[in-house]
Amino acid sequence: GSWTIVGVPKGVDYSQVGQTMNNCGGKLTPNGTIFSAEEFYTDNNLELFSVFKDTSDFNGKPFKENFGWIVEVDPELKRATKKLTGFGRYSHEDAVCTPNGKSVYITNDESPAVLFKFEADVPFNYEKGNLYAYSESKKWIGLPNDYESLLNIRQIAISKGATLFTRHEWLTLIHDKLYITETGIDTGSYAAAISLGGVLPSYYKQDAFVNDPYGRVLVLDLATDELSVEIEGGEYGDIMFSNPDCITSYSYNGEDYLMINEDINGVSHGRSEQSFSLNDVFRYNLELKTLEQVLRSPNGSETTGGVFDAFGNYFLNIQHPNGMNKAPFNRSTLIVIKGLIK
Repeated sequence: GSWTIVGVPKGVDYSQVGQTMNNCGGKLTPNGTIFSAEEFYTDNNLELFSVFKDTSDFNGKPFKENFGWIVEVDPELKRATKKLTGFGRYSHEDAVCTPNGKSVYITNDESPAVLFKFEADVPFNYEKGNLYAYSESKKWIGLPNDYESLLNIRQIAISKGATLFTRHEWLTLIHDKLYITETGIDTGSYAAAISLGGVLPSYYKQDAFVNDPYGRVLVLDLATDELSVEIEGGEYGDIMFSNPDCITSYSYNGEDYLMINEDINGVSHGRSEQSFSLNDVFRYNLELKTLEQVLRSPNGSETTGGVFDAFGNYFLNIQHPNGMNKAPFNRSTLIVIKGLIK
């Protein structure tokens, strides 16, 4: 009943693209490559020097500009092949491709956040195309694609009237519906972004001072570009559902399901019955609109990277658990749940 490492473990080589840092979500593309999202970046070369030692210019540009992108990785070669500057530079969380190789939807984990879409000029070639920002009223707003604009594309999107979301996390595609986790924030002011041109979403019943402790799951109909709330955070029957983060999906016997991972922002507002964070994984039936708890992660940990294999096994990462937990719940690990689909 145990796993054994066969051979020598080998990480991905990022030297060809000038290294990488603080990567978050990762998704398979139709080409069999992986999009890895650089989430947090810095424009402080001294901070970069403490990590990389060599901060000289890369590809004729300042080294600090080499972070904050989507990185494409060849999993067979275990090597990063390019940084996709056409997707823009900001705090990336996740990206998902449409099966036709034409569109990529990209989330932004900031407050406020912008939802982006990249349309490839040639299907399955993600190096050249056009970038858009989502607006509830205008739908997709075209953005400039010159390099200098892409360095600051989130601010440009907001100035053009993009909808202001509260920390978008992962997303998953089922048929022509895109499900997006909006994790929320306890308190924050979007006054500066609104004065710049950004617009709060219609489902917010508040002003520029956002108080959104629970978050929600959104659904974007790709046929109509209409956005709505699929699951509102808070009390859901006898379940407390809050701060959704990682999300994936599967279909079985003609019904579609979401697997949703919490990463709660705090223990206030009834989000945890303990004085420390306890994150759950939920399964949601899209037809019946039912939510059920599948597992609870160890104290202090976050579950993420959930994915099903071809046999219906659910693989899940558990990261940064509290080191005071009793073994084996005191260290990061990969688990698999068998028999979940039935």
